[in-house]
Amino acid sequence: MKMFGKDIAYDSFNGYDELLRRFLKVPNIFDSSSEAIDVAKSSIFLDGGIVLPTAAGLPLGLNVNGTYSLSFKSSVTMDIRDFFSTGSAKVKGEVYPTGTVEIVGMMSVNAFAGRTGLKSVSRLHSSTFVDGALTVEGNKLVSATLNMPRDKMELFEASVDFFTYENGAFVDLVSTNAAEEATACSPDVVSDFLAIRSCATLSYYTSRAADNDTVVMFAGPSKLSLTLAKTDDFDRHRFSYVYSLDETKSDRAVRNLHVSLDTQGRTRRSHRTSFDLTFDDAYEFASCEIQFPYRDVRATAKYDWGLDKKVLKAAVSSEGRNLGSAYAALVTQHQPGKYEVAAKLSRGDRHVLNWKGTLNVLDGKASLDGKMEGSFHQPIQVTGTLIELIILYV
Repeated sequence: MKMFGKDIAYDSFNGYDELLRRFLKVPNIFDSSSEAIDVAKSSIFLDGGIVLPTAAGLPLGLNVNGTYSLSFKSSVTMDIRDFFSTGSAKVKGEVYPTGTVEIVGMMSVNAFAGRTGLKSVSRLHSSTFVDGALTVEGNKLVSATLNMPRDKMELFEASVDFFTYENGAFVDLVSTNAAEEATACSPDVVSDFLAIRSCATLSYYTSRAADNDTVVMFAGPSKLSLTLAKTDDFDRHRFSYVYSLDETKSDRAVRNLHVSLDTQGRTRRSHRTSFDLTFDDAYEFASCEIQFPYRDVRATAKYDWGLDKKVLKAAVSSEGRNLGSAYAALVTQHQPGKYEVAAKLSRGDRHVLNWKGTLNVLDGKASLDGKMEGSFHQPIQVTGTLIELIILYV
């Protein structure tokens, strides 16, 4: 496109018709399909220049040029023919969008015998990707993977650079102002769970002459970047959900639920987060286990309410060390109305409470006989009934 004989815009696009056909096409969701898109677009959206006279009689040239380049590549394979009947579906996709916008401004004075000038280049750039797969089998299985082929991904980058004209060419401008840099990253707990770290970095120069935004902008080159980088050696993230039903037992069915998020590859440490739950339909048994990669925290709990034995226990550990545990049990003896009672409470390697004794319930009366031990007191013998309580110190 020209105006008054001056080029003001230029456009080049490859794959536009193909892109329209794919977007306007109605897919058949009841059949497997595979779609691939590869589109590139570049354009000159700004192109202008002007020459002004100066008091010294030398021409002052002002020029500006703006271009952008976009690229979009994707490949999607989808099979959801049985999704509405059995709930099964498989989807695999790769999406790679990139984009760059660049504006170049130049101011120069041509003295014919010599030339001087100043050029600024402002640039915006982004290069990301999404590469993964999803498998669904009703309410029994959900598996999703997100591939991470790159060690570092540039989510966003903005920069302004300055150049001076010397000896027939533009060279980098070396600023005499003070250089400043600030970096902010995601907390370490994100790296523990996902093995990735997101960081924003800002580098700029501050002027000694004045402290305002205008002077800071032209005090020297500046750059703002947002990156996503791996903190461990892995290939992909994997999310898994598995639900199973065991009906082999005649008296009750046992259900199991498993949910996990983990990294796959040659990792130096575990980044696994998992949740496992098992219980029966009669709600007489249940167990739960939770695992976190942060300091390798693990928590377990178990509940078993049988006819002859009733147990409730829980424990929490970190990096292989016991942080705390609790245990309580009520066991039926051979004689009617007679039970064995036990309770333990620990913190680290110290037993805060350790109780062992018997409980008798007969003819509307209850009696208790047992010994309570602990790290903070001497053993205590405890006996009593509902109408009389006697405490003997040993």
